[in-house]
Amino acid sequence: MTDQRDEAIAYWDPFWHDYQLPREITGHESVHAHAILEAFERFRPLGAETVLEVGGAPGQYTAALAHRFGYRPSVLDISAAGCAATRRNFELLGIDGDVFEGDLLDPSLDLPRFDVVYSLGVVEELPDPFEAIGAQVRFVRPGGVLVFGVPSLLGLNGRIAARLSPSLLETMDARVMDVDRWPLLEQRYGLRPLFTGYVGGFEPAMFWQLESRRLRDRTLFIALKAARRAMKVPPFTYLRALGGSRVGYALGVYSTPE
Repeated sequence: MTDQRDEAIAYWDPFWHDYQLPREITGHESVHAHAILEAFERFRPLGAETVLEVGGAPGQYTAALAHRFGYRPSVLDISAAGCAATRRNFELLGIDGDVFEGDLLDPSLDLPRFDVVYSLGVVEELPDPFEAIGAQVRFVRPGGVLVFGVPSLLGLNGRIAARLSPSLLETMDARVMDVDRWPLLEQRYGLRPLFTGYVGGFEPAMFWQLESRRLRDRTLFIALKAARRAMKVPPFTYLRALGGSRVGYALGVYSTPE
């Protein structure tokens, strides 16, 4: 566990140094961002006041939730540089929030309970993603809401990733991307599903990295960049439905036990 923690810090600390700020998600960045914000709008619990994002540096989604719903935002991140970037981001956006530096999987990690706890694109990179989801449950107040989302590399997405950037498949646990596996998770932690499924449709922006040198793969990469622009135009947005239901972003929204 220590080695994996050190590897994560070694990767993320340089990433967050000199990261351009401020950042706040608006929903216009991608079809997935829009769908995620819609889910928070639809399923936000009545009277909720606090929110925690796990692995949330630099707080761009949390800032959006603070401004939209009046939540007091908090972020937990393992990277010291990421935490510093989050504090700076909150300062630039005029947000009063809390930033905790720590490892989600550390059983001694002591945080308050929150009305809403969520992670986006985090658990699939951890050794046991289902254990990582369970670790988040302990920070949700009884009857609060847990949200987790993971990019899907199943079906068409997986085939494209295998051609363009196979390292993505090596670093992510595809088991947690399959929503058919989630009922076991729900039983294990006593979670009541409010929504489970794939949202947003096909998003070419997922394939931002090209590792292959083959001409056909380079051509596909260029075509996906063009598709990313085209799919923002209403006549072509229907193309997001291509490839089946699992091409979207896998999202789970749960009520925790009272």
